[in-house]
Amino acid sequence: MADYDAAFQLNGTKTAILTDSRVIYHQPMGTSVIPLTEVERIEHETDGMVGDSIRINRTGLFQVSDRVSGAS
Repeated sequence: MADYDAAFQLNGTKTAILTDSRVIYHQPMGTSVIPLTEVERIEHETDGMVGDSIRINRTGLFQVSDRVSGAS
């Protein structure tokens, strides 16, 4: 299991959790779950000014995307 806290304050309000069977993305508006069998690709970009950007593309139209300000 891996956990990624996407909130700038590192308070868990935006968190992505990777398990052996799915990706769980929790944010104040709700929680999304993507089975690993439906993950097409994961993209990661680092921009020194803006931070990290992680995109998880699911088979079909679903996408989880977040940017962490100030991360390097």
